[in-house]
Amino acid sequence: MQVNVMLTVEQKRSLATLCGNNKAVHGMVTSVVSKQRQSLAWHARSLESLSAGRSQLPYLMPLLPICIDSAQGAHITDIDGNHYIDCHMGYTAMLLGHNPPEVLESFKASLDKQPGAGYFIKAQVELGEILCEMVPTLERVAFLHSGADAVMAAIRLARAATGKKLIAKFEGSYHGWLEPGLYNTAASWSARISDDPLDTLRPQAATGGVSLGFGQDLLILPFNEEVSLRLIEEKAGELGGVVLEPSPRYMGNHLAECQNFSQKVRELTQKHHIPLIFDEVVTGFRLAQGGAAEAFNITPDLACYAKITSGLGLPLGIVGGKAALMEQASSEGLISDFLNNKVWISTTNAASSLVTLAALTQFRYLKNHYQALMGRIDRNHQLLNYALKRVNKETGINISLDGHPRLYNTLVFESFNEPPHNLRRPSANYQPQQVRLMRLLTLYLRLQHIYAESTPSMHLSSAHSDEDIARIAAGIQHALNQMRSHGLL
Repeated sequence: MQVNVMLTVEQKRSLATLCGNNKAVHGMVTSVVSKQRQSLAWHARSLESLSAGRSQLPYLMPLLPICIDSAQGAHITDIDGNHYIDCHMGYTAMLLGHNPPEVLESFKASLDKQPGAGYFIKAQVELGEILCEMVPTLERVAFLHSGADAVMAAIRLARAATGKKLIAKFEGSYHGWLEPGLYNTAASWSARISDDPLDTLRPQAATGGVSLGFGQDLLILPFNEEVSLRLIEEKAGELGGVVLEPSPRYMGNHLAECQNFSQKVRELTQKHHIPLIFDEVVTGFRLAQGGAAEAFNITPDLACYAKITSGLGLPLGIVGGKAALMEQASSEGLISDFLNNKVWISTTNAASSLVTLAALTQFRYLKNHYQALMGRIDRNHQLLNYALKRVNKETGINISLDGHPRLYNTLVFESFNEPPHNLRRPSANYQPQQVRLMRLLTLYLRLQHIYAESTPSMHLSSAHSDEDIARIAAGIQHALNQMRSHGLL
């Protein structure tokens, strides 16, 4: 870089790989760096005290992170004063937008009179009631911090009920940062996965530090494959539970297939009295008020929720389901748990007053305005899809949205015409060159005042306006024309 801004060795190396010998692309990156000097200075400063950015941004930190000064609705402003339309929206958690006024005002009214963590307040009961009302398959709920917590709690509840340790999960599904979520989670970016659905059944830890012993208690299954149903049948006597994402990220375009497969898994698990756990961290309260369970007309034994449950960005994870399973967590202490085979689910700050109130105000608003809010999100993606067709016609560049409007969405340079009936088909589409182009596109979009993830996410909320969508489409078209003029497309 020619700009006098402190970049880390890793940033310089990654940028050099992205840019190659293309001077025009180097110039684009220089422009991005110049715009966000203070953000990059704060990022460099963070490395002296924080853990490599992961403490601020989970999953994948942007190559050139922006430091946010303010956020409202569908817009964010960084500390350099740059304004962006946000197409990241907190990994889809902000479906109502940043700081929705209807939630914020009610929350503010209670701020000066609430206790800290570890107290019983009526809002906890009210939140439980509204959740069970919105999701008829829930008979009881328990509050935790995150989706990962909820999945771990559900697995313990299932194991305690059955007395069996083996848990089935599906390859390519991420269930949070705890052990159950970090086995066989990654798709292959180099298209080296075999077409044989049995080829990746061996439990594989996706990261360092994971207990290898935990993998011995996992049965890894390929999603949407008949062989999975056969293996559940064969292992039924050993299975303590099945964890299922009813619509994995890579199947967002094909809900009918997801529903069909999920129904088959439900029939098998019911037949053999195996607890079925729905991971609805993403699908919950989106595909329908009652989540994928309602949309697919399936009743799981347990379900896990997060993301949208985090009102105003305050952390809340939920595990809920059948009363008989959930009552195992009605603890009277560790000694009682040991004597009565109860399940200890506890953490100091779970369901603290502020977290509970934020979630309660958000769910009240969501419940009362559900159709209008979700209709707006659907319409936003429809408008963007129409606009992208015009962009394709005018530029000759085939770019489209991949994903479901209410779940994950990203821009892709090629449409997936053939339904990806399992993990391998979509992973084969993501060649290194396409990944490079997608990452570069996010930087070109940043110069158009559009903020996306490290790959060009298009997570639109109910707060995005028609004007926002028009500006996004115009920004995409301008970015594509620039990329072509720079020899990238």
